[in-house]
Amino acid sequence: MYSFYDLLGRYSGNNENEVLEYYAGIVRVQIKKLFPWNPTDKTTIINGTIFVSKDDKAVEGYGTVFHRILKRFNDFGTLENIDYDFKSKLFETFLKESISKKNWGQYFTPLKVVRAIVNMVDLSPGMEVCDPACGVGKFLLEPICNDLHRFFLVEDGELKPQIALHGFDKGFDKEEQKTIILAKANMLIYLSGMIREHPDLTGEFAKLFNDTFLLQTNSILGTLARPETDKYDLILTNPPYVMSGSSNLKEEIGKQDDLKKHYAINAMGIEGLFMEWIVRALKPGGKAFVVVPDGIMNRSNDKKLREFILEQCVVDAVISLPLNTFFTT
Repeated sequence: MYSFYDLLGRYSGNNENEVLEYYAGIVRVQIKKLFPWNPTDKTTIINGTIFVSKDDKAVEGYGTVFHRILKRFNDFGTLENIDYDFKSKLFETFLKESISKKNWGQYFTPLKVVRAIVNMVDLSPGMEVCDPACGVGKFLLEPICNDLHRFFLVEDGELKPQIALHGFDKGFDKEEQKTIILAKANMLIYLSGMIREHPDLTGEFAKLFNDTFLLQTNSILGTLARPETDKYDLILTNPPYVMSGSSNLKEEIGKQDDLKKHYAINAMGIEGLFMEWIVRALKPGGKAFVVVPDGIMNRSNDKKLREFILEQCVVDAVISLPLNTFFTT
C-alpha cells in the first residue's frame, strides 16, 4: 500500500505538491511507526526535515524536487529482489551528493578498504563486535552481509541475534547526526530481505537497529567519554584523524579523574586517544583492525603510545595504503 511504486503512480491524476503531502502525512508517518526512534538518542532510519516540517507537513515548493528524486531512483530499475551491494552503492551515491566534500571523510571509508579488512576477519556467533567511530556502519555490516541467517536467526516467531554489534558516533548538529541515522538506514538495506521474509517482526528489527547504532551526544568526547575495559572480541574502525581540536578533548578528559586514569598515555591527536580506547576495550585474545595515519607510527610524541600497544598487544601486520585512498585526500 505504501510502496515506492504506489507513490510514483500517484503522479497520474495528482499534482506534485499533492503527492508530497500524501508522503508527508501518510507514508512517512507509517514508516516512523514501523521504525520508532531510540529514546536515548532520538534517531531512527528516517529523521530530518528535508521535504517536511517537524510536524510532518509537506513543505510548500518541494513537490517538483521530490518528484525528480523519485524518478531518478526509478531510472535504476526495480528496487525489489536485488542484492544488498547494489542498494548499498546506490545509497552511497546519493549520500555523497548530499554532503559537502570536506565532510566526506567523516562518513566514508572506501568500500574497497572496508572489504579488504573484512576479508581478514574471522567472525563467529557469540562475538561482541564494535566500531567506536562507526560513520554509516560499513565495518559492522560488511562482515555479516553474506551470512545474515547465521547471525540473525528467526525461531519461534522471534528474532534472535547470534552476534552483538555496537556502533558509536558523536553528533551535536544536524550534519553530524546524519552518521547514526544513515547507519540505521544502511542496516535496513542490508537486512531488507529478512524483513521482507518476516514482516511481522518489523518492530524487532527496528529495535535491533536502535540497539546496534547509538549517537553520543552527552559530551564533546563522544565515544571517548565511555571508557570500556575487556568488553569486545573484535574492533573494526577508522577513527577520526585530527590534531587541531584534540587539546579540547584532553582538557575535558583532565577534568574527570576516571577518564584521566583511563587515557594515561596522553597520545597525540584524536586517533591516539581512540587507539588507547581500543586497546583497553579489547577482551584478552580479542583482535582489532584499525585504520590510522602514518604519523602515529613515527611521531616522537607518540613513542609512549607505540610502547603501550606493543606491551598490550601482538601486532600481526602493518599494511600501508596508497596515496589518495580516501575521499578527502
